[in-house]
Amino acid sequence: MASSVKIEGLLSMLTIRLGEHNYAKWSFQFKAVLKGYKLFDHFDGSATCPSKFVVSAETGVTKELTVAFQDWETTDLSLLSLLIATLTDDAIEYVIGCKTAAEAWTNLEERYASVSRTGVNNLKMELHTVQKDNDVMIAALAGLPKEYATIRTVILARDSNVTMKEFRALLIGAERENDMVMTQHMAALYMQHNDGGSSSSMYTNGASSSNSSANEPSRTGGVITTTLLPPQMSLFP
Repeated sequence: MASSVKIEGLLSMLTIRLGEHNYAKWSFQFKAVLKGYKLFDHFDGSATCPSKFVVSAETGVTKELTVAFQDWETTDLSLLSLLIATLTDDAIEYVIGCKTAAEAWTNLEERYASVSRTGVNNLKMELHTVQKDNDVMIAALAGLPKEYATIRTVILARDSNVTMKEFRALLIGAERENDMVMTQHMAALYMQHNDGGSSSSMYTNGASSSNSSANEPSRTGGVITTTLLPPQMSLFP
């Protein structure tokens, strides 16, 4: 059995105090230290409590405590005190009334191990979702046309994860920007076309008007007549 002095010396090696969200770390450190000194058997129940009272061949069970029980009890209570010293105020509530180190350990394990496993499962689910979202986003970015090259670079270069909501907002913004650029481009082409064709149109229309008026039929009193130009006034010499 370990002396109480030896057990008290272990406290400086246990730097983590059990709280709501660190059971895995606390448990790992506590087990490693106690198993290293062959004292964890009091917590897992393998160090069974010996007979409490001396049994006499003549009188049977007496009221005298056995030496083995007294040594075991001293060690166990010291270990229980060591365990309590590594708990936060909230965690201590779950060991109040416990009489042995094994009972206290079982209470803490039932309370925090299940919460820890739930937290791990939730974290795995979140990581799976993030990975799945990333796969979807990468596939979507790969399928975008070259007009989205800028937004593709911006998203892939980000250090932090992009949520699906943010990804959708970024794509919508890029789509609107591309539509605006396309609209401005089409407007510029339309204006260029109108400015370049107006003078030629006017020239063509003027020439057609001059040529057609030379021999254009005239209306006199509702009767269509044709006026022929003299040879000397012909438009084409």
